[in-house]
Amino acid sequence: MKFEPATHFVLAHIANLSFRTLAIILLMASSGTMVYLANTFLSHQISNQNAVKIAQVYNVINTARSSLDRAFNESKGASCSDEFVSSLRKVAFIPDGLNEFLFVPSNKVLCGTTLGRLSEAVSLGTRDVRESESGLSFWFNRELSSIGRPGSRGTIIEREGFASVIPFFPASEALQPWIQMELFASNKNGSTYHLAGDKNLVQSNSSTSVVKGWRNNFFHSVSCHSDQVFCVATRFDLKIFLYHNAPVILFAIALLYALTWWAILSLYRLLQIYNSFEARFLRNLSTENIVPYYQPILDIRSGRVIGCEVLARFRDFDGMIVTPDKFIDLVTRAGLTIEFTKLVVDRAYEELSHLIPKDQQFQVNFNVFPRDATNPDILDVFNKFQDDPNTQFSLVVEIVETEELELPKIKKALKIFKTAGIKVYIDDFGTGYSSLENLFSLPFDGTKLDRSFALAPPDSLMGKMFIQVLHLLKASKRPVVVEGIENFSLLAMLQKTGNAHYAQGYAISKPVCASKLEELFVMKFDFERNRDAA
Repeated sequence: MKFEPATHFVLAHIANLSFRTLAIILLMASSGTMVYLANTFLSHQISNQNAVKIAQVYNVINTARSSLDRAFNESKGASCSDEFVSSLRKVAFIPDGLNEFLFVPSNKVLCGTTLGRLSEAVSLGTRDVRESESGLSFWFNRELSSIGRPGSRGTIIEREGFASVIPFFPASEALQPWIQMELFASNKNGSTYHLAGDKNLVQSNSSTSVVKGWRNNFFHSVSCHSDQVFCVATRFDLKIFLYHNAPVILFAIALLYALTWWAILSLYRLLQIYNSFEARFLRNLSTENIVPYYQPILDIRSGRVIGCEVLARFRDFDGMIVTPDKFIDLVTRAGLTIEFTKLVVDRAYEELSHLIPKDQQFQVNFNVFPRDATNPDILDVFNKFQDDPNTQFSLVVEIVETEELELPKIKKALKIFKTAGIKVYIDDFGTGYSSLENLFSLPFDGTKLDRSFALAPPDSLMGKMFIQVLHLLKASKRPVVVEGIENFSLLAMLQKTGNAHYAQGYAISKPVCASKLEELFVMKFDFERNRDAA
């Protein structure tokens, strides 16, 4: 059994959802996607903003390190001598924003560019960060009056005994009211030091390489440099953002949902088209999905099944078997009549050739679309049966007289099939365009009496005509098949009168799959017992 691929199977079941259910699912998905994209965009923007701020800080740090290397390399004379202090002042005059340099061996200031040589060393205390990845040590937010800068605070950076003072770090540029930012430093012990921006955005022991996420109505983000010394904490206040941007947000949401609703309507229509039976049928029309059913043809004289009529069924994606009344018109409209008939014939050959013994003749009847009856290509449809040199099958095509199959075309069709050794029965005789004139004037090989006669109540006009029509058909001296036999009394009557050769109907068997046909093929029908049972 072969169904549609998994993708088609899923799409087909989605299309079976009600419009309301599908709309709810897609609106929820749209809302979730909108929230996800907004969160991703916000996270990306804040990360970029944090990265810019950290880059600004490290521009200052790298400048300080270069100046300290210059002070080390260009220092002259004994430590803190006039010549030594003079060399420091030359470095301080370089226009890089740093103008206070100190000599601080063992964490004590001995001299500097402002006070020169100190009469008494000034201790800076314990370093807040010792030997960072950049080779610098830091004292953060220290009071600077002891080195000649009363009322000032700043950060002291030290490298190999030389230090520089950064009175301030780059201030945060003007931010939107819903965004707060704090520049802070941390050490290996987990202590944090506020350097610039909004205070208390980060708690002690909270600084890591990257921390992001929502807490309450705030989106928090902490980004640090790889050396884990300088970090930026940012907080996005959702309430303030919504307050300041409510009109724009509401318009954007309304527009998004309008577009989503339009997309839902379009998708639903496309899915309905995709999942329509017509689309499924045409998409999956193949040998694997054609299921032949066989209605036995009973020889009324012997009581044995001598053949069958092949009736096509279609297996849908969910395994349901679909009858021809649902798809025959689709085949005709799509112009696939010959292709469809070939699929049925090929599948029937595969099943029957394994079922019917080689030494047992078996008649197989196929229905042919009227439009194909005069097409020479129709013979190619039966190649599998005819190419078998040891075939046990005799083929019969059943043709219904229609408006498009006029007398000249019927003659042409008979010639085509007879040349190939295929018998032709006129089907549904007694209704539509079939006539006694054509029956007697054309070389049909047999006649199938329309089932409406056998099914008609005995006292109805059709019921009363039934026996007379059989007498007329018997006069043609051609095999007559009576369809629609659904009770044993009628079957016994046909056997007794001898007005018909063969019979089909539910009293004998409904259309069955190949395995059930085998059971009927080997049995002999007991007319008397079945009539008594009825």
